[in-house]
Amino acid sequence: MAWERAEGAGQRHCASTPRLRRLTVLGNNDLQDGGCRALAEALRLNTTIMSLNFRWHGLGECGGRALAGTLRLNTTLASLDLWGNALGDGGGRALAEALRPNTTVASLTLGFNSLGKGAGRALAEALRLNTTLSSLDLGANGLGKGEVYYYLRSELGQAWGDRGGLLALCR
Repeated sequence: MAWERAEGAGQRHCASTPRLRRLTVLGNNDLQDGGCRALAEALRLNTTIMSLNFRWHGLGECGGRALAGTLRLNTTLASLDLWGNALGDGGGRALAEALRPNTTVASLTLGFNSLGKGAGRALAEALRLNTTLSSLDLGANGLGKGEVYYYLRSELGQAWGDRGGLLALCR
């Protein structure tokens, strides 16, 4: 119940603070579905935030999907760090779809999220269309130097190199 009150207050604050540019939320909050939906809604309404560091919050697949919906609408977010949120293959695929038309996110950290081959391929295909993203970290997802690694390298190869991007795939 206390979380529900805080959730509503945080959502109103994030949406209504006109000068908020960067938000770092300390980790290990285990927001689950309700908290993640509240954060996603607040980001949809906010027109100034440019950087979101949201590591280790247990967002899960539902959270990945909620934030993907936000990326489709938010036109100011340039840096998104979702390291260690157990987004899974479904959350990763949803974020990949949202990146296709996105023109503001330049840096995306999706390390340690249990992304599977499907999410890796979806991200590679999305990045062929997205010309804004210049830094992508997929480390610690078990993609290694296997099939997805080589698929990403072959799909992004020259186009990614022309952007001067950093692609961290296997740590």
